[in-house]
Amino acid sequence: MSDENPFENDFLFPRVQKHNALQEQIRALDQFRNEMSDEDREAFDDLIQMSDTHSSISYLAPRQTPFEHLLLTMMIEIHKETEKIKGEVEWKLKK
Repeated sequence: MSDENPFENDFLFPRVQKHNALQEQIRALDQFRNEMSDEDREAFDDLIQMSDTHSSISYLAPRQTPFEHLLLTMMIEIHKETEKIKGEVEWKLKK
């Protein structure tokens, strides 16, 4: 694989190709996933599922590799879940 970023010229890399590249990146992690414990695999699958909710907008991010998209969307979802849990804990503590 070349060192060139396939997303450098975003207008040449349509939405479908970016989505396919993201799916290829996820499949490339299969061996890594298969070696995980059941608990870790479940957490990993949840993160992948969370990131998939953002796949429809991945074409909007210029110069972003599929792996970067995967990590950024996981971080977004983890942050949202963390904030939700913090809110629930604060609400219960105020009772």
